[in-house]
Amino acid sequence: MRVVRVLRVGGEDPLVDVVDERSAKVLYSSDAWGPAELHYLGARLWRDGLASVFGRWVSADEWSQADAIRIAEMMCSANARRVYGLH
Repeated sequence: MRVVRVLRVGGEDPLVDVVDERSAKVLYSSDAWGPAELHYLGARLWRDGLASVFGRWVSADEWSQADAIRIAEMMCSANARRVYGLH
């Protein structure tokens, strides 16, 4: 996954639209192949990785907590619901 960082210039977030556009295309997939334990482990590692990266960016004031939560929700569930028509 290519990570795009938001740059702050004078209190503005000029690249937030780029981040939102790219984030709308990312979703978690386990490929549903192999032992069930690997599905759990893959999902757990995905969530832990996002929490770690997004947490560092929030701590460094590169992202707001609200933006991190919104983008994480997009990547972890909202995008899949939209793509697969699950409402």
